[in-house]
Amino acid sequence: MSEKMPERTKALLINACIVAVLVWCYFKGYSLTVVLIAALLLLGVANLAMYLKRR
Repeated sequence: MSEKMPERTKALLINACIVAVLVWCYFKGYSLTVVLIAALLLLGVANLAMYLKRR
């Protein structure tokens, strides 16, 4: 279990978790506009951070 997780798998897992939480927030009653803005910001920042860490 000491194998390192590939970067692509990490990115997919983080993006899937972000999307799942935003879908949950939408069904809890947040407006679609708020969820879409949060999705753009969160996914953008998370992917940029993973890209910069990889370089």
